[in-house]
Amino acid sequence: MPYAALKAREYLDKPAIHETMVKVSAYLLGEYSHLLARRPGCSPKDIFVIIHEKLLTVSTPTISILLSTYAKILMHSQPPDPELQNQIWAIFSKIPEL
Repeated sequence: MPYAALKAREYLDKPAIHETMVKVSAYLLGEYSHLLARRPGCSPKDIFVIIHEKLLTVSTPTISILLSTYAKILMHSQPPDPELQNQIWAIFSKIPEL
C-alpha cells in the first residue's frame, strides 16, 4: 500500500483533480501516509497541507472523508506534532460552520 499512498500523494499535487480521486487519495493517505513519512514531501504536516487545500473545493460527503483523514494523520504522527495538532483541532472546532 505504500505505492498506492505515494501515487495518491502525487495526484493531490495536480491543480485539477476529480472529486472521486480526492476521496480515494484522502482515504489512502489517512490509512497509509505514516508509511511514507520519511520521504521528502510526505511528512504528516505535508500530507495534511496538500489534503486541506482541497477542503473548500469539495462536497459535504467528501469533507467528511477529509476530516476523517485529518484524525488518522494525527493518530499516526510519531512523535506527535503540537503545531499540526493545533491546526487540526482548530478545524474540528469549526465543524458546525462547515
